[in-house]
Amino acid sequence: MKKSHHLALSHDYHLKLVPTSFIDQNKVRTDSFQYTYAHQSFLMVTPGGIAPRGSTVIFRYEVSALEIRYRYTRKPLYHLLTMMCAIVGGIFTVAGIIDRVFFNVHQVLRKKIQLGKQS
Repeated sequence: MKKSHHLALSHDYHLKLVPTSFIDQNKVRTDSFQYTYAHQSFLMVTPGGIAPRGSTVIFRYEVSALEIRYRYTRKPLYHLLTMMCAIVGGIFTVAGIIDRVFFNVHQVLRKKIQLGKQS
């Protein structure tokens, strides 16, 4: 007696929805959804004479209980000024450290040359 195999194709779709709201600079709210999806197809093999009733399609969805809110906010001018002062101050600090290292190396080399120990 020969064993026969019956084949059936199955499709599985998964969709996840996340409520999202956008609030622009004029305080106008726009509601929307963000989504992700996944799709998987696979072959179902059943040994023997029992076969599934053809192909199957499964749809699954999930709506998130959490909402994502995007709000337009403009940073004040003092934030820009503070950032610029921090950048300029950092540049002066690094430049001072580099200058100090070169100055100290120069002083050490000059003393060695004066003592005649530079080879």
